[in-house]
Amino acid sequence: MLVGRIFIIRNMLEFILITALINTGLADVPTLGEREKIVDFHNWLRANVRPSASNMKKMVYSKQLEDLADNWVAKCQFAPPNKSQYPEYFKVGHNLGLFSGPEPSIIQMAQEWASESRKLYQ
Repeated sequence: MLVGRIFIIRNMLEFILITALINTGLADVPTLGEREKIVDFHNWLRANVRPSASNMKKMVYSKQLEDLADNWVAKCQFAPPNKSQYPEYFKVGHNLGLFSGPEPSIIQMAQEWASESRKLYQ
């Protein structure tokens, strides 16, 4: 099983987290509950950064960015898009990851991403 994660940053004030799963070549769109868990988890991480931010903005979920993520995942390319070839992904950041074994939950994938991020800044 291949799982691709796409974390999208739209601009400096609005952070959007989109997670897309690939299972046998088909993208599974997150449920409403999974979307809420994704945003809640990421907002919790951001609220607990050290040193704390004086004006940390809360994340919101974007269906438009989910659709962009879903479209990219459907291409089955394990690389970020070339932004000159795909201008709709300009100002959209990507974080891709692979998992093997049982399909991880959305939160397990977000926790893995958070763990990787912490390692980068230590």
